This record gives sequence, C-alpha cells and structure tokens, in this order.
Amino acid sequence: MKILIFFIIFFISKVSYAHKIISLAPSISEILFALNLEKEIIGVTNQCDYPEKIKKMTKIGNYTLPNEELIYSLQPTIVIATEGNPRPIIENLKNKNIQILEINPKNIDDLHQVILNFGKMFHRKNEAFLLTKKIQKEYNQLISIKPGKNKTYLFVIQLDPIYSASEKTWIGQLFSAAGFKNYLPRTINLYPIVSREYLLKKKPDIIFMENGTNLENKMRMEQLNHIFDENVSQKIRFLPKDI
Repeated sequence: MKILIFFIIFFISKVSYAHKIISLAPSISEILFALNLEKEIIGVTNQCDYPEKIKKMTKIGNYTLPNEELIYSLQPTIVIATEGNPRPIIENLKNKNIQILEINPKNIDDLHQVILNFGKMFHRKNEAFLLTKKIQKEYNQLISIKPGKNKTYLFVIQLDPIYSASEKTWIGQLFSAAGFKNYLPRTINLYPIVSREYLLKKKPDIIFMENGTNLENKMRMEQLNHIFDENVSQKIRFLPKDI
C-alpha cells in the first residue's frame, strides 16, 4: 500500500509540473531550451530556429504577427511574450483567459532575473542558476575585450520589412557594452522598422544578422545588397544562433 501511495503522489506531482508553453520570440525559446523545457513547449514563432530541433515544432506565425486563433486552439497554460509582439493580440488573448507572461529585459541584470523567474515558475531553479552564471562569465569576457571600437552597427532581426533593435533593448545594451554604436537614431520604439530611405542616406560600418544555412545567408546578403543599392557583403557579420 505504501508503495502504491508513493507512486500515486509521484505521478500527481509530475503532472502538476507539466506546462503547455507558447513562446512569442526567439530569445524566449532559446532560454526555455537552455532550461531543458523543450518537452513543455507547444508553439513557437516562425523566427524561432535555434536549436535545430525547434524547427519541427508547431509554428504560430510571425514574431510581429502571431496567429491569435491558432494560439487559442492549442490551449496553452501560458504564453510568454515580449516587446515587439502586437499589443492588440496580447490583449485579446488575455480576454480569452489565456495566461500571458510579458518579459522585457533591458540589461544583463534584467535578463538574469527573467531566467531565475523562469527557473522558479517551471521548476528549473538549478538550471536557471547555472545559466545565469554562464551568461555573466561570457558577458564579462566581452566587455573586457570591447571589440566594437566605436564602429556603427545595424542589427537586423528580420528582413522585409527590416526590423532592428534600439539601444534600449537587451541586445542593444550588449552591443554598447562591447564598444559598438547603434547606427539608428534614438527612438521610443524598442524594435523599430528601418526604412530603405534611411538606409540609403548613410551606411553602417557593420551589419549583424543571425547565422543561417549557406543558402539562407546568401539570400539575405542579396536582399541587403538590393536594399542598400550596393554590395554590402563585406560589412555583414553572421552571429551564432546561441548568442
């Protein structure tokens, strides 16, 4: 009888820990994977493509335009959103009694807190602690080197239209700490759309993009060459997906 009770309690505790998570941004998905939560993720955006196994997961639309009805039909226990996700869709999901967790880390301390909160919420405290230590170590190494040397940069999140990140975002703060200067003017938008007219006025020293397959990278370079109306291939630097 004691053995039976033990297994019943064990089973119930495991079930109570199960979540059905939808991630509305690549950065969120990568943190969830780093915390070994991939089995609890039921939906990600089209832009979520790291690590490799995420490509086989259910896609709920673009980061900037997720499919509200599809999200609702999947019946998630929680949807994790961030700046750049459309406000009306987030509010509609809330009105449908979908639990929404909104995060917006603007610096490394904010990022650590997000990760630790995830660890507590999803029962991955140890993994979260180790991840924050790893990130802090890599961050310290980066700022000690300062490879940017005041060069201007454009960080391309997606093309057509071009979305970038302002210096108020976590990634913007990271580039600043590394010694780079944001090519974009100061803006209230954290993830502004960059017009072609602006891009043609002045070129950044470096263009950062997420690394893809050889074919994807080639197509992106051709798109940027067309947008800038000149060959900018030498300015492009592809970042590892686990940055």
